[in-house]
Amino acid sequence: MRKASLEIAEFCRILEHEGVKVRRPDVLDHSKSYSTPDFSSTGLYSAMPRDLLLVVGEEIIESPMAWRCRFFEYRAYRRLMKEYFREGAKWTTAPKPQGYIESHERLELPARGQFVTTEFEPCFDAADFQRAGKDIFCQLSHTTNRMGVEWLRRQIGDDYTIHIVQCVDDAPMHIDASLCLLRPGLVLVNPERPCYQIELFSKAGWDVVEAPRPITPCDHPM
Repeated sequence: MRKASLEIAEFCRILEHEGVKVRRPDVLDHSKSYSTPDFSSTGLYSAMPRDLLLVVGEEIIESPMAWRCRFFEYRAYRRLMKEYFREGAKWTTAPKPQGYIESHERLELPARGQFVTTEFEPCFDAADFQRAGKDIFCQLSHTTNRMGVEWLRRQIGDDYTIHIVQCVDDAPMHIDASLCLLRPGLVLVNPERPCYQIELFSKAGWDVVEAPRPITPCDHPM
């Protein structure tokens, strides 16, 4: 853990040396237990703002988070959110899940094309969405349901169009593991998880490139 912390600190130093403004979340003790009237859990981590925060124009949307262990993850970013709000950003929080059992009642891995998330209430992680101009691409997954997509559609209004796309993936969770918009006109795809709707990009003149396959064997010790 200490070695990893030193590596991250050095990476931040390099970015700052290149003129990048580095912002970091507050440190939380994720081992602490917590509860709501509906469930109990401990935390997980708060290292991935792209899982939690979705930026659409001048609006920053806090996702509800699909896992109960990530329910309070937003606390690590509240200092930054208040700062951005004071500077003019629109700050929105999606409705937090009420009943995680009802939202995830399929406790065993479901059949292909089904997910552990149900339609009991809106549910989504920000990492299941990617924006390209006025178009937002998302997937249904084990962390995002149709009700969550519809909540977001109504929240952002008619200025943006949400497209649901799906990839060949038996257990989808976070779209950038399969499809990544690198810049306008360039999309990176996972060759092992091709997107069924990739023609949306190719017909629009985008270059579609496959990510290189890893050379590290699967049995390589971590």
